[in-house]
Amino acid sequence: MRSRTSRRGWARFAALALGMSATGVAAGPFDAIDRLVDDWQASRVFSGAIVVTRDREVLYERAAGWANPERGLAFSVTTPTDSASLAKPFTALLALMLAREGRLDLDAPVVRYVAEYPHGDTRVRHLLQHSAGLPDYDAFDALFKAGAPVTTSAMLRELADRRAPPPFAPGTRFEYCNLCLDALALAIERATGRGFEALLRERLWAPAGIDHALLRPARLHALPASRAVGHRWRNGKYEANDAEDFEAFHGASNLYATARGFARYGSAFANSAAWLGGAAGDAVERVRLNDGAITGLTLGNWYCDGGARRCYYTGHHRGFYNLMYWNAERRIAIAWVSNSTVLSTHRAPFERALVAVAEGRPAPTEPPETVPLDDAKLRKLAGEHTIDGAGRVRFAFDGARATLWSAEGVEYSLFRVSARAFYAPGVDALIGSTDDGRLVWSSIFVNAVAPPAAR
Repeated sequence: MRSRTSRRGWARFAALALGMSATGVAAGPFDAIDRLVDDWQASRVFSGAIVVTRDREVLYERAAGWANPERGLAFSVTTPTDSASLAKPFTALLALMLAREGRLDLDAPVVRYVAEYPHGDTRVRHLLQHSAGLPDYDAFDALFKAGAPVTTSAMLRELADRRAPPPFAPGTRFEYCNLCLDALALAIERATGRGFEALLRERLWAPAGIDHALLRPARLHALPASRAVGHRWRNGKYEANDAEDFEAFHGASNLYATARGFARYGSAFANSAAWLGGAAGDAVERVRLNDGAITGLTLGNWYCDGGARRCYYTGHHRGFYNLMYWNAERRIAIAWVSNSTVLSTHRAPFERALVAVAEGRPAPTEPPETVPLDDAKLRKLAGEHTIDGAGRVRFAFDGARATLWSAEGVEYSLFRVSARAFYAPGVDALIGSTDDGRLVWSSIFVNAVAPPAAR
């Protein structure tokens, strides 16, 4: 039922969005967003909130569904929700601000600030760049199963006890890294002698006008009663798909804020807020690895277009999915938050359409439907592809692991998110295939199908 309803909603939305005026934002175009949200909500696909601003003024706000279906608590634009990775642009900007003030040296070894850090050759900059080679949280199962709060320091001490070197020399590869941003937040605390939440509140949240924001406590029951609870609709009922207990680490995630708050943060960049200072320019500077290769992320943990005038970031954790987007040319900011386990294949098309409506442009034409990716299809997909907007890329599959090489020569690990798609952190793209082996690339900025692969 879900997929059939969704396709009807997309067809209705496309007809409205493609026929709208391209001269600017008006009330009518947002009717198309309302119709799609209504359709999603009716089929229990979506609950969450959307906020669109221009020149810091709200153009559109919409909340739908349940913040907590068990308690009958409706979602609103002021419902605190799990940021997932939307915490990263906050942590990165704070680090860049402190670096400009001489309070945090990005080229210093991390061990200068965090004595328990396991690798002496890693620089603070490598944490920002996702090039430090730290493992993800599943490497610390024993800590998480102990039934006590798990801190960043505890994970770093365990790594130090293992005496294992990083899988690559720091700065030489990109590997999306949650623990890197947690370690960066810890370095910020040690460098300043201040609590991380106090610094966020003083340096970022207050200037941006963000209220109802907090770093989550280790125990979920200590969160505000009004917060969003992650869930999904399955077998005719709601079931929990919430954050986990005992997470006492911050920097990469575990920040709670509202749709309005995330929109206000994006609006600061869209409107070149004075309080950002020179760190705003640093935040949109593309990351360069040691060999000069440019990755898809910026130092501020944004995905930006070629001119760095339109940027965004996404966050996904269990039932939660979020977007922050800003456009400095049109001074528009968008926040979209959800706690209802929105399908990965629905996200980028909706984001592209939402951005188009907000910016007064026709919605883009969607690529053809992708096919299930078994080993035979993956081997057929292997080779070089030319993607309009991303250049010449190479897809590789060795029977166990899929990777993508960008036109800049950077390797990205791919993670399967559905039978039809892989996700590429670092370029924020869903990668799929047509039946004849053409690579499909789906992201906010790039929405294209390649010609047949060259081998």
